[in-house]
Amino acid sequence: MAKFQAGKVSVEIDDSLRRLMESMAGQSGQLALSELQDMVGEVYDEAHRRWPVDSGRSRAQLRTYVKVSGDKVTVGVTNDAPYVWFIKSRRVHVWSRYVTRPLKVKVKREIRRVARAVAGGK
Repeated sequence: MAKFQAGKVSVEIDDSLRRLMESMAGQSGQLALSELQDMVGEVYDEAHRRWPVDSGRSRAQLRTYVKVSGDKVTVGVTNDAPYVWFIKSRRVHVWSRYVTRPLKVKVKREIRRVARAVAGGK
């Protein structure tokens, strides 16, 4: 038996239910991580395809990453070229156009989707 308490409320669950809940939590975490990686992969693919620099050096240094630290997961797109922040196309910074903005849009959409699902909507 496992006992959980918060304030005046306590709940006891048997070990088989506890194992099932832990398994479900692990599976949902893996699913969420997979969806985050897919979202970042889409941004990377589009940025790589549309990158305006012909030399290919800054394009070749585009990378996706996943960092897990305790209960915190960070995913994103990065570029090790020291000058990437200065590349402009049509007077707009390329990094912002092809990486930062698309990631913000996708994250906001995903947050709305998850909020609707949690609230029981579609």
